[in-house]
Amino acid sequence: MGQETPDNAELVLSELVTNALRVPAPGDRQVGVRISRSMADGLLRLEVSDSGGGCPEVREPGGDETGGRGLLLVSALAHRWGYGTRPAGIGKTVFAELKAPGIVAEPEVREVAAVMVRTGECSG
Repeated sequence: MGQETPDNAELVLSELVTNALRVPAPGDRQVGVRISRSMADGLLRLEVSDSGGGCPEVREPGGDETGGRGLLLVSALAHRWGYGTRPAGIGKTVFAELKAPGIVAEPEVREVAAVMVRTGECSG
């Protein structure tokens, strides 16, 4: 897999997480991230869940606006994206799928990282 796919995946995931942190939700909310791959389809799937309401919509902000381009970027970089309600009925999961035909079947080294950051906190 070339460098373009990981770079695009990083940007898309960053935009989805940023949106999830900005959506109005209860103060003790958590944001969930799931990354998976489908070797059969050659896709990398990024999912971000939050407890906020509403439907994500692509906006086309004016040239002088400093925000509102996140889903526009996701839409441009992803093969497909969308959202659905969470199984518990609270909040939603937004997903983006990127074409990654050269994705490796099994990594030689596997690393797992989990971080929980609440609103107003920083991770470092």
